[in-house]
Amino acid sequence: PHLIASIEGTPLIMSGNRSKILVDMSSKLKGDALEKHVETIFKMLGKRNVKRNVTLIDSFGNRSQIDVTYGWFFKRYIECKNYSNSTVPLSDIAKFKEVLSLNKIPHQRGLFITTSDYVPRATTIGIKTINGVELEQLTIRAINRLQRRNRFLWQLASIVA
Repeated sequence: PHLIASIEGTPLIMSGNRSKILVDMSSKLKGDALEKHVETIFKMLGKRNVKRNVTLIDSFGNRSQIDVTYGWFFKRYIECKNYSNSTVPLSDIAKFKEVLSLNKIPHQRGLFITTSDYVPRATTIGIKTINGVELEQLTIRAINRLQRRNRFLWQLASIVA
């Protein structure tokens, strides 16, 4: 394993074909680190109105917490799970889908991100999923976008100066 980036103080470790947030943290800290990482990725990708820990209140008065959201009119709602040694079960995806439903949010606006993988059936119930390999690719894409943007800004600054 080797460090490829530190995003807002959160080290990203690459290990084979998987990206992993440091595995020696407590479960809560690992979850928070992944949520912060995902928030940063979407900001780097140019998404607007990116927020963490958004509370929704459904028509029954029940509160639900969404890990990350982005967008203004057509929001995306993201659930993050940092599972080191197990796959995400169908029940986790189904629970997230139900939270969206209870809040009258189309399930197509949901996105479930994990550092591991999913049981096969979990990817077939209508919620878009991103596994650890895809998260690594998304992270690299975000870093590359930021590097291109910075090169452009330096070039622009040298022309103006």
